[in-house]
Amino acid sequence: VIVSRDWTMSASGGASYSCSAGTNRFAAKIVVPGATDLGNKIYSTNVDGIGLRFSRGGATVNIVYPDVYSSYVNRQTSYSLEGSRFTLEVIKTANVTGSGTLAAGKYTSYDWENGSNPILETFLSANAITVVSPSCTVLSGKNMNVDIGTIKRSDLNGVGTTAGGKDFNIQLQCSGGVSESGFANIHTTFSGNLATSTTAAQGVLINEKSGNAAAKGIGVQVLKDGTPLEFSKKYNIGTLQTQETRYITLPYRARFYQY
Repeated sequence: VIVSRDWTMSASGGASYSCSAGTNRFAAKIVVPGATDLGNKIYSTNVDGIGLRFSRGGATVNIVYPDVYSSYVNRQTSYSLEGSRFTLEVIKTANVTGSGTLAAGKYTSYDWENGSNPILETFLSANAITVVSPSCTVLSGKNMNVDIGTIKRSDLNGVGTTAGGKDFNIQLQCSGGVSESGFANIHTTFSGNLATSTTAAQGVLINEKSGNAAAKGIGVQVLKDGTPLEFSKKYNIGTLQTQETRYITLPYRARFYQY
């Protein structure tokens, strides 16, 4: 949950309804066009990776939209929405989220199950919720060539030995976005095709060259501060305040590895 907000209904005398004797059924509906259930009653929005969940609670009703509330009374009874609470949760639904303003319009209604005169409706006005996600741009481009140099065959003495090496930097420009906490942690992960008989913790890239001229059983290992980069591990590279922009330099070293 990125952020949660509660609204207490306080329209005295103006938000009430009367139930006749017997069973009364009320439907809490999601009515915004195009929204799909992502699970756990979280509904998609027009911003990638951002979902919404709606609920209402009070002395009589506690319900998460969409649902049906059933109430039995033995005589005509009046109820008021005054003092009850409506809750909106903005929820991250994907590892990578987009940025933008959530579409304005009607999102929910609360009415008799087959009624057409809602007791309660909720709307988002224009620019009510704007998502600004943290992001980073690789300034050197998506593809970066690192010339590790050349070594002698004798420099490698068997499986697990290393030789040579070249230092290089990856330059990032990162934005902290906007968040309820006021800051964003920036993380990186690394992936690639693992060399034969090596593990993710060793982080050895297989030599994908083929042919007679290709080095057999020699891969490349990338290190940070002398420690191999582990594939798929999350590395924290900094913390940015809301809307802060910062240039981040990531220093690494690449070397040959025999596998």
